[in-house]
Amino acid sequence: GLKDALNLDNFKTHDVLIQEYTPSTGTVYKVYMIGDTIEGYKRASHAKIDDSVSYHMFDSQSEQTGAKEAKDNPISSTDFNLDELDSFMRTLKKEFGISFFGIDLIRNVEEPHIVSIIDVNYFPGYRETDDLQGKLSEYVQRSFRDWSQA
Repeated sequence: GLKDALNLDNFKTHDVLIQEYTPSTGTVYKVYMIGDTIEGYKRASHAKIDDSVSYHMFDSQSEQTGAKEAKDNPISSTDFNLDELDSFMRTLKKEFGISFFGIDLIRNVEEPHIVSIIDVNYFPGYRETDDLQGKLSEYVQRSFRDWSQA
């Protein structure tokens, strides 16, 4: 598996990340922190990985799909305990020391109660988010007001 993958020409010409594959239920949950606002969306994840092969080359840029689908599918209380998700994101915000980031979550196909963070991005594309410019502007203005009054 790994030994075969490391011999590929792609490793000689591209930056790569190797991570263990976690079989998912087929849904990726994209959760964004936008200042003080948390938004979450769900969409179909990439195709199921063929277990008969020893490795899988995944290009996150070429396999970007589903932003429109996700925009119409916000995360709800049937997906997660929303209070816990809110608390988790605010804890990450505090620990990271940043106000804008996103995480991708999946549920393990064999044990759906197990949730894995498969990506953390310090400034994601926010493709699913409506009026990102307005939300960013509002946060910056509010932060400046708070700072100037302190």
